[in-house]
Order: sequence, then structure tokens, then C-alpha cells
Amino acid sequence: MRTGKGRKFVIDEEKLAKTEARRKEGAGLFGGDIDRVPHPRRGLRPYIELEDVPEVVRTCEDPELLEEQQAFLAHRPLEVEVGFGGGASIFNRAKSRPDTHFVGFEIRRHLCLSLVKRIARDNVPNLRVCYEDVRQSMPPMIADQSLRRCSVFFPDPWWKRRHIKRRLLTTSFLDLMEQKLLPDGVLHIKTDVEEYSHVIEELLESDGRYIKADASFDHLFADDHPTEREAFCLQEGIPFWQFRYVLKP
Repeated sequence: MRTGKGRKFVIDEEKLAKTEARRKEGAGLFGGDIDRVPHPRRGLRPYIELEDVPEVVRTCEDPELLEEQQAFLAHRPLEVEVGFGGGASIFNRAKSRPDTHFVGFEIRRHLCLSLVKRIARDNVPNLRVCYEDVRQSMPPMIADQSLRRCSVFFPDPWWKRRHIKRRLLTTSFLDLMEQKLLPDGVLHIKTDVEEYSHVIEELLESDGRYIKADASFDHLFADDHPTEREAFCLQEGIPFWQFRYVLKP
């Protein structure tokens, strides 16, 4: 597993400002190529379904299936994890909290298929997988003020200047979370890139819509499970930083 040692995290405010402007126009998603993702008006189609041979289904022509998917999303409480990677954290959390519905977003197809297999093998009905860029698929899929919690664990820092447009944690993402989180909904972030942690902290601290979660929210994290990356950091003694912020009522 890569550690990032010796790599420089680029901070370019001018580049970031241009990226934010283009993102509002729909550019800079899913690796920078908006044409690689279905249009958001297709709604619930990015769900993955498991058949005899696992395959990503990008269309939903079955009215019963569509109705079932909508019912799944209407359940409360509802939580999401963005960029679930190997899936250890969201998978184990879903198993330990059967009363909660979970949706995991991931843009790497093989990781989606791997988690789908585990869901089917262990029969975890309260977890679904979405093979999409969350910034494009969440607006039409997740109802406003419906999420109890959104987790973003060890997002790709996109080290190079030309890749700044791909970074997830920006003002645009906080705008999206303001729409989708419940009042007092939690945004939980972890990173092992110190420079990125400073950017994240400044972003959250300067945004008047979010405040640090106090001890009254500890119950939401009581049965958290480490991601593969977090387990690696703990094993190798690599420091990481976490942020727990709450959307103001």
C-alpha cells in the first residue's frame, strides 16, 4: 500500500477557483470527464444489482425494482460513505446497524463488484452500492435533508496540479452536504495526508454552516470499523487526522 512519502501536495488557490467555477457547469467529475457518467436525471439507475455473474447495471427498466430502490432510499435513518475503497468500514457498519440503510459511492468498478459479492454472500440487505461520482449522482438520488451521516475516509489527495479538479473536498461538496444532511447531520472525514488535513480544516472552520461535533454525537461512532487504509496506518504508525462536523440546524 502506498504511503505518499516524498510526494508534495499542491495548493493552488487560483486553479481551485477555476475548478469550482467549471464544476458548477458539470465539468471535472469522475476523473474529469463528465461524458463517462450517465446524466443525473436518470435517477436511480446507477445502482448495482447482483445476478449469477456480478455486473454493473446502468439501466433500470423494471418498475418493481425501481419501486424497491426508492423504498430503500426512503428508509430512515440513512447514511452514505463516499469512496468506500475496499468497503470494510461501510460493510461492517451495515452489519452492526441493521436498523440503518447505507449507500456506498465508489468510482472504481472492481471495488464496487467486490463489495456487491460480499453483500450477497453475507446477506446484508441494508447496504447498497452506487457506481457513480457522488457529486453528480447524489443530487437526484438522495432526498434533501435525509442523511444522518456522510463519511469520507481517506479520499484520494490527487497530488498533481493538473488533478486538483478531481479533489472531492471543496466548497461545492459542502454545498451538496448542506442540502442532503439532516439538521445536526454529521460529516465525518479522515485523511493521512497532513497538507490535505490543513486544507480540510480551514475549509470547515471557515464555513459558517458547520460546527465541530461534541460528545452528544459519540454514539454515532461507537461501532465504527476501520477502513483498510486506516488499519494500514495504525499498523505502520502513520499519523492520520479526522474531522467530525455537524450541519447547524
